[in-house]
Amino acid sequence: MKYKSQEQEIKKIRTLAVISAFFMVIIFILLVTYKQDSLLSNFSTKNKDIILMLAMLIPIGFILKLLYDKTKEAAELREQFYQSQKMEAIGRLAGGIAHDFNNILASSTGYAEFLVEDLADIDPKLQNFAKQILLANKQAQKLVEQILSFSRKQENIDMSYIDLKEAIPEMLELLKSRIKQGIELKSEIVSKPVIVKANHSLLHQIIMNLCVNAVDAMIPNKKGILQVTVVIDKIPEDIKNILNLKSKENFINKLINKVNQNYLINGNINTKTLYAIITIKDNGSGIEKEILKQIFDPFFTTKGTNKGTGLGLSSALNIVEMHKGSIIVKTKENIGTEFMIFLPIEKNHHIYKDANNQNNQNIEKNKQSQQKYILLIEDDISVAGTMEIMLERMGYESLHCLNPLEAIDLLDAGEKFDLIISDYKMPHMTGLEMAKNLYKKYPKLKIIMTTGFSDKKIGTQLKNTAITTILKKPANQDEIKKAINEAFKE
Repeated sequence: MKYKSQEQEIKKIRTLAVISAFFMVIIFILLVTYKQDSLLSNFSTKNKDIILMLAMLIPIGFILKLLYDKTKEAAELREQFYQSQKMEAIGRLAGGIAHDFNNILASSTGYAEFLVEDLADIDPKLQNFAKQILLANKQAQKLVEQILSFSRKQENIDMSYIDLKEAIPEMLELLKSRIKQGIELKSEIVSKPVIVKANHSLLHQIIMNLCVNAVDAMIPNKKGILQVTVVIDKIPEDIKNILNLKSKENFINKLINKVNQNYLINGNINTKTLYAIITIKDNGSGIEKEILKQIFDPFFTTKGTNKGTGLGLSSALNIVEMHKGSIIVKTKENIGTEFMIFLPIEKNHHIYKDANNQNNQNIEKNKQSQQKYILLIEDDISVAGTMEIMLERMGYESLHCLNPLEAIDLLDAGEKFDLIISDYKMPHMTGLEMAKNLYKKYPKLKIIMTTGFSDKKIGTQLKNTAITTILKKPANQDEIKKAINEAFKE
């Protein structure tokens, strides 16, 4: 770790300081004892003593100053290291919890979908109750996604080129239903294309979180104004002056207070990069300085019980850093707060339509589904039960195994399957390891992999496997049906 190397350097400086002090004392004693003062014969005894003292203290003072600077720098690095360790621990814990929670959601979502279908012509009121369960599950799924963001710090995410000139107005349209009466939404977006490389859904999450927070911060009985702007520019001069930026690139995580205005700066700052700057500004209550230091900490919230998870801003910062950007917060109590998101501009790129939108259209029905035999590998009994019912309702015959070893034994014994649907995280071996094992023996066997982890991470390891699709848990019926149809079409 960087801070550990700094501490080693500090130990060297301390040793040098002690040795220097020791020799300075020896020299001083020798000068006094042997009266080696011929060079100082023109000075009085008092002035001689002062000159000798300065000769000894100036080098020691220089060493002590150097020691102080290095100690301070090491303390800052140590604090950053402890913070990163804390975030990493939270990420590991969150990833495990989110995986198990995804299994619960997969089961409850499946049964709710069955009820919505079966009650359509029987009891519309009960069907509406089932729909509400689905809506609640979707909200829970969003919360799981936020939690999982902590365990994805080093993972790749799906990126595409997005024009913020088109994307931001669409997001603000969805926001209008969340804005309270008496709050005015203003937007000012540059007229030319603003192309960034980003994940659309994660960017939407950031904008919604910051705008909803701004709405919640409005002062009662005062006309609220929420302003969203998008411009193209470099790092503003006032920010560079505050940070004393001289080098080409700096990583900043510092709280600055200047001219009665609080600044909180996080992320990657490059003085030469051209940025898309998304600013979300409100005229609400502002943020106190002591609270400002904590707003990006996971699970920190100033909202009341059941009104906030404390994950919104920490997720936003995590996402922005994954996009090689930064967030700068300006705030003043009783005046308002301004969040500025800096995303690097992508030059000379065109916008292509999302292939997923085209794939979602015209999903073909599998006319021969009754003839297909599917092997389901899932260690969670409740999820497996839901999947078996779902496959049966689609017209497929299925068989369930609890782990990959059972599945391999079945296939080696001569059992024939048209398709395998397997979870990734399994006992004895992962679903990916099983897929590679089976590919050597049965290269034509097709596999759909389900996972609560990053599909991008698994997607880089699909060589020499028969995996056709990676399904993100909890997948609904339409997503599962689409994946099966695509597997059989290949």
